[in-house]
Formats: sequence, structure tokens, C-alpha cells
Amino acid sequence: MIRPVSQFIYRTARLRECNFLCLTLALLSLPPNLSRAELASSKDYQQAIQVLTEGSPSLAAQKLEFLLNDDNPSLTGADKEKITLLLLESQIRCGNHQQALELFDRYPALQQLKDAQFWKAMALVESKQLDQAESILKQLSSDPESSYQNWITLTLARIQTKHEDLETTLVNLQPLLTSSDPETVSWAQLTGAEIYLQHDKALEAQALLNLHPIKGQAALNLHSFLLAQIALLQSDYTKAISYLEKLRKNEEPYARELHQKAALLLGDALLSDGQNEEAINHWLHLIKHHPDDSLLPLAFEKLAKSGAFTQAETARNLTQWSEEKNTHLDRQIYSQYYLALTSIGSGQALKAQQDLEAFLKAHPDHSLHTPAALALAGLLIIQDEAVQARSLLSKLKQAALSPENRSKRLHLEALADFKQGDFVKAEKSFLESSTASETPNASATGSFNVALTALYAGDEKTFTQYQRLLGQSENTDLQAELLLEQALYQASNSATQAFDTLSLFLEKHPQHLRVADAHFALAELYLNEIPSKPVSAREQLQLASEKQLSLQQKEALDYIAVWVEKIDGNHLAAIEQAQIYLDHWPQSRRAPEIRLKLGGAYYREKDFSQAVVALEQLAANHPQSSLYGAALFSAGKAASLSMQAEDRDRAIELWARLAKNIANPLSLYARHEQGLYKLKLDEFDDAITAFDSILNSDIAPPLELKLAVLADQGQAMFNAASSHADKTNLLVSALKSFDSILSEPKASQAWRNQAAVRKAKCLERLGRIDEALNTYTDVVKSDRLAEGTNSEATVAQMEWFFRAGLGAIRLLENKKEWHDAILIADSLANSGSSRAIEAARLADRIRLKHFIWDRPEK
Repeated sequence: MIRPVSQFIYRTARLRECNFLCLTLALLSLPPNLSRAELASSKDYQQAIQVLTEGSPSLAAQKLEFLLNDDNPSLTGADKEKITLLLLESQIRCGNHQQALELFDRYPALQQLKDAQFWKAMALVESKQLDQAESILKQLSSDPESSYQNWITLTLARIQTKHEDLETTLVNLQPLLTSSDPETVSWAQLTGAEIYLQHDKALEAQALLNLHPIKGQAALNLHSFLLAQIALLQSDYTKAISYLEKLRKNEEPYARELHQKAALLLGDALLSDGQNEEAINHWLHLIKHHPDDSLLPLAFEKLAKSGAFTQAETARNLTQWSEEKNTHLDRQIYSQYYLALTSIGSGQALKAQQDLEAFLKAHPDHSLHTPAALALAGLLIIQDEAVQARSLLSKLKQAALSPENRSKRLHLEALADFKQGDFVKAEKSFLESSTASETPNASATGSFNVALTALYAGDEKTFTQYQRLLGQSENTDLQAELLLEQALYQASNSATQAFDTLSLFLEKHPQHLRVADAHFALAELYLNEIPSKPVSAREQLQLASEKQLSLQQKEALDYIAVWVEKIDGNHLAAIEQAQIYLDHWPQSRRAPEIRLKLGGAYYREKDFSQAVVALEQLAANHPQSSLYGAALFSAGKAASLSMQAEDRDRAIELWARLAKNIANPLSLYARHEQGLYKLKLDEFDDAITAFDSILNSDIAPPLELKLAVLADQGQAMFNAASSHADKTNLLVSALKSFDSILSEPKASQAWRNQAAVRKAKCLERLGRIDEALNTYTDVVKSDRLAEGTNSEATVAQMEWFFRAGLGAIRLLENKKEWHDAILIADSLANSGSSRAIEAARLADRIRLKHFIWDRPEK
């Protein structure tokens, strides 16, 4: 019994995104840069300035676009430059970061303006292109005259917290905390508090907020939001809900993003407070009443994580939104995507695959196209369709992926390689995936995956290196998991150290959730020992049964229990355990295998009727199983041995069903059994027809089957000749069958001996005695058994060798050629086989009977 490869759990923690809420609100609270004296006479320009001042940057952007696109001859190059710069600022203020960046392609002159570079950095920040933004801001920070210096410092602090330690980041904020401008101090406090909260340091964030009173309405709004986050971290859910509800009622024109985040966080607070239904209804309300809002993706994500889509009412909403026509397209697309994910979660793999494939075809340019492709690839890998998954993932290599999605793609590629058994390639992919990931837990997870694939790739050096790295992390769960996987891998390869590694795991991690898996592996090791130790295996199963088991582990327990009894030869106990397994796990992928074992146990107990029932159930319940042919074949065999007449008739029917299925590799063997059964019943014509159909089949039979069929065909013809009018032709046809075996260069000596003996029998029946004698004698002379040196001869070879010798002796005695008969008997006696003594006695009998005392010459 070979232990299947374990189902490994790869952990991919969600990326912790850098939150630039403080920065966004700070910039939106700045007054627009309105020193545009040269354009004072332009009515559209004046209106753009007015609406921007009033907090309508979107309307301002429309008016400024109109000004730029209007062929107004009075606009100078400097005028256009100023309008473009203000348009850039307006686009960023209203959240159109991509459109803002596109302005630099449309108007290359913007690249030369320091103010434009600042706003470009802000657009890059909001687009999560932090490395480029940091590069620009560092250059701008060297200009002491810049009016944006404080905001540059704030932004750099937010960016640098990603790759510098917390203390270094906060030191950079110190100059702003001592500024003479109260609002600058407030924004520095808020930024520092937000950085602390990113590291889950609620007390430090609270202390920083308490240093100075917060000034400015936008800053006060953010202050409330951060206080809600602090309350959540301190498990004061009532206070958090209070802050968030108050904040949502006091919406400011510039604080749209803050209010959206507050709305989403309110659902989190309700969920944490145990108000699950209220939280779900809250997020549903947001999706229902804000179908085109930027909060839509996060609202869907939170609903999905809460498990709400599995609830009937929420699922109905999702289905309804997914079928919307020409309205709220974003909501429709997100609904279709999450419906597919819900199908995966509920085990509807085929439906999920169809939905995701349809989604990818319908929305090739949507932002969800990549996540959908990754989800489909993951689903295909689970379904053991790694080649198809690899093909899908290769198409994503050309796409511009976020760091998170790139890491996921590499991770899935590695999983696909692992599934295909290409462990060397998987190791390389996991190495690349762990370096690409920006996840905080990526180091431990990456070390685990690289170590595991290195183990399977036979790369002991890399395995040891990453096992050591994992050991330096605080993730004891992954350390235990890797030790167990190492032990299971060793066990699957029957390595001698597997016992020690499994024992070490059980000693160090007695409370681990997969302790039972270690006991299962030990049980299988005991079963695979020579001789097997089923008693020790039972003890391991007993220890495993005392643990709290998952469904998968319970199934493994029942499965191995069947093997224990089978290997121990307890057929009745094996039948009982197999029935228990099938009662508990009728839909398991292992059910066909267990049904085959059940049929085999009944067969060994000579309960052939029950064996037929068990095997027919396998064929009926699992027609697509690879064991389908074996079930029908074995069922026919059992039926042919039953004492029940109806079962014996059933044998022919079962083999006939299998024989019709030419694609099944056992089809020709079923025809052979049909022929043998007919031969047993002396229905020679039917037997010959069955054997002919194999030899004339469009699919060439394997050599061993071909030789067996030729031998049985010749025997059927030989037997039929006894009562057939056309005796001579039948015997001549039989000779051709046996000659076909003798002329086959790859036929073993055992087949040659058998064919020669049967050929000689035919020749005797035809009265061709001398030819028969020569055929018998040739076997004795050609087989090395006569030299007494063939120690590797099979039982069948020896048996037919002796039959040939006895046939030759019989004919020689009939011809009174006593010396030659004694010579053949001596050859048999010299063969060293189990029947050598019998041959020696035969030689002595002939000598005594005919008074031959001298040893005949060879």
C-alpha cells in the first residue's frame, strides 16, 4: 500500500495595505492654488475656481477640461500651463488618480513644474505606486521653499513605514509635531497615530492624539475615525459604533473617502460586537444604495468574508444584482464574481468553473479579471487540472499585476508544478513567490513552502536552510507543520528515519491538530514492514481515534482500518470495516477502491454471491472509475465459481458487458474468461469463437494474453475433435495454434514447453507418433533443466518439462526402446526439481523390469 501525498495547506495572508487616509484628508483640506491673475477675465476659469473652493473638484475638472479643449486664441502657453496644473490638482482631489497621471502624457510640459511633480507623487501614492512616489518626494524635499514641504514630510513618513522600523518613521514626524502651525501639528499627530494603529499599538496612538488639541474640521473628522479604530482594538465596540455613526451623519464635502471607510468599519464593529445580522444588513444597505460608489468592492469583500453569501436572502440579492441589465454595471459584475466564488465555497466546482470562465470572457478589461483568473487557476489545481491552470496563469505573465496578484500568480504556479510532480520547478517558483510577496507573514509562509518543495525535490541543502529560517520565526504552527510533512514524506518513501521523525513530532507537538495524521502514517509504516505488523498498526489507529478528528481524518481512520484487517488476513473483519467505511463515506473518491476490497474479502471467504453484489455495486455506482473494468471482471470470476446456477449465467453476462467496451484494457481478458468458461462447460464451438475474437481484434492483445489464448484455442480444438465429425481439420488447426506459440521469439520457456506438449498430443491423435516423440524429446533436450543448472525456472516450466519427458518415456516404452526411455528418465531425475525423485524411481523401474544394469550412453 502506497501512502498518497498529503494535502498540504499553504497559507497566504492578506496584504496589509498602506493607508493614506490621513494624507488624502490633509491635502483636501488645503485651499486650492488660485493665483491665476492672467486668467481672471475667463468666466469658465472663474467658475472652476469657485466650485473647487466650494468643494466640488469634479465639476471644476469638467470646466477646466472644457477650457483646454476649446480653441480659444486668447489662451497663451502660460495660460494653458496654469489650467493644466489646476486640472491636475482637481482630478486628484476628486479621486481620479489615473486620469491625473494621464495628463502628464497629454501635456509633457507638466513634467517641468515642481507643483505638478508634487501632485503627480500624490496620484502615484493613491495608485499604490509607492516606490515612484517616494523617489519624486525625496527630490522635492530638498527644496526648502516648497509650499508643500509639510505634506511631503507626512507622505514620506507614510511610505517609509513600509520598509523602515516604526521608531525611524516617527522620528521623521518630530519637526511637524513642534510646528508653530496648529493644523500642521494636528495632521502630524493624526499621521503618527495612524502609523501606530497599523502596528496595532492602540495605547501609543491614543497618547499621541492626546498631546495637543486637534484643529480643523477635516482633522477632527479623522480624529473621530481613529478613535473608533482605537476603541475596536481595545474591544470597546459600543464606543467604536458610537464614533462611527456620529461621523457618518456629519459628512463633509472633502471627506467622502473618510465617510466611506467609516461606513465599512461600522460593519466590522457591529460584527465584532456580535451583531452579525446587523453587520450583514449594513453592508447590504451600502451595496443596495451606493451601487456605483468606490466603497462597493470593499463592501462585497466584507460580505464574502462574513459568509453572508451562503445565506438564502443574501444569495437572492446577489443573484438579482448579477442579472441586472444596463444598470449599475459595477454592482452586476461584482455580484457575478462573488457568485462564482460562493459556488467554490459550497463545493459546486463545475458550476464555479463555468461561471468563472464566462466571467473572464465577458469582462476581459475589468479590474476583477485578474482575481477571477487566479480564482479559476486555484480551482483547476484543486481539481487536479494543473496543466490547464498553468496555461491560464501563463497568460497573466503579460499583464501588469499588483505585487499581491503577482505573488498569488507565482504561488499558484508553484502549486501547479507541485501537483504535476515537478518539485524542482515548484521550488524555484515558491522562492520567487516568497520574494515577491509584501505580506507580513510572507517570510514564514515562504520559508515553509520553499522548504517543503525542496524536500520533495531532494534538495537537502535548501530544505535545511529554509527549515532553519522557519525555526527563527515565531510561527510555531508552520514549524510543526513542516516537521510533520517531513515525516510524512519520509514515510511515503519508506525511509528508516520516518519512525524517528514521526515520534519527534508526537513528542514535541502532542496537541497539534494533525497528531492523528502522524498516527496514521505510523500505522501504514507498520503495515508496510516485512513481515507486516497489523497489531502495532491497530494500536496507532486506536491512539488516533482518541483525538478530536476532522472529517478528513475520520475518513482516513476508517480507510486504514480496512487495510489493517485485509493485511492481517481477517476477511470477516475486513468485510465489517469495509461496510463501516461505505456507510460513513458513500461519496468518497476512495469508495470504489473499498468496494473492490469488499468484493475481494467476500471472494476469499468463498461467499461468491455477496462478492458479485459488492463488485456490481462498484460498477453501477462508479461507472467512470478506473476500477470499473476490474469490478466487472472480478464479479464475473466470482459468479462463475458460485454454487447458484443464476450466478454462473450471470458470469457470462458480466464478461460480455466488459468485452463490448473495447476501450477498457480488461475487455480482451473478459473475452478470454468467456472462452475459458465455455471450454469448462464443453461448449467448444463457443469457446473457439471467443478465442478467435481476441486474436482477430482491432486491438492487439498483450503478449502473455495472446500466448494464453493460442494455448486455450488449441486445447478447445483438441477437445472438440473427440466428438466432431471433422476431427482431422480440428487437430490440424490446433497444431497451428501451438506452432504460433513456438514461433514467437519472445515466448518464455514455460510457454514453449506447454505448446510443445500439447502439439505432441495432437500429433499422437493424428497417428503421427514419430513426430510426437521428437516433439516431446526436443523439450527435454532444449530446456536447461535437463542439465540441472536452471535454478530460475518457473513452476509452470518445470511442470511442462516433466510432462514432455513422461510423454516421451511412454512412447519409447511402447516402441520397446528401453535404453532411450531410461536416458530421458535420467534427464528428468537430474533436473533438480521437486519431481526429480519421481523420475529417478521411474528410471529404476524400467531398469529392473527389463534387466538393464548398464548406464545408457547419451
